[in-house]
Amino acid sequence: MDVNIYAEKETQPNDFIADLRSEGYQIVATTPDAESCDLDQFDISHKAAIFFGREKEGLSMHFLEHADVRLKIPIIGFTKSFNVSVAAGIVLYSLTKKLRDRIDVNWSLTEEEKFQKKINWYLRSIPNGQRLLNAYLKDHPELARKDLEHIINY
Repeated sequence: MDVNIYAEKETQPNDFIADLRSEGYQIVATTPDAESCDLDQFDISHKAAIFFGREKEGLSMHFLEHADVRLKIPIIGFTKSFNVSVAAGIVLYSLTKKLRDRIDVNWSLTEEEKFQKKINWYLRSIPNGQRLLNAYLKDHPELARKDLEHIINY
C-alpha cells in the first residue's frame, strides 16, 4: 500500500487530484453524510484513492466537492463517525476482503511492481537511505542512475 501525505499549504489539492485521475484512480472521500455510498456497496472494480479527514473537522469541502464517490461506514447508535485510524482500518479491511473474494478483479501487483515496492521500502527503512544511495551512486559512476530509475522512485 502506498501512503502519500500532502500538506494543503505546500501542494495545490487540484494538482494531486488531477495526477491521481490521470493514473486512473477514482477519488473517494470518506464522510458520514447520509447521501454517501455505504462501504458494503462500494464498487471495488476501479482503482481508488481514498481520502480521510481529520477526526473533528472531517474532509474539507474541496475534497468533498471533487470526489467521484463519497463513502461512509454504516454506524448504528448515537455516534456519527469513528476516529480516523479506526475508520481507515475498517475501510481498508473491508475493501481488501472484497478484493480477495472477487476473482474477476485483477488487483495483484506484477513481479516488477513488487520488486520496486520492496526496494522503496528498503530505502525508507534505512535511516538516510536515499542519501546513502546517492553517495553510493556517486562513488560508483559505472551504475548510471537511469539504469536504476525503473526500480527506484526518486
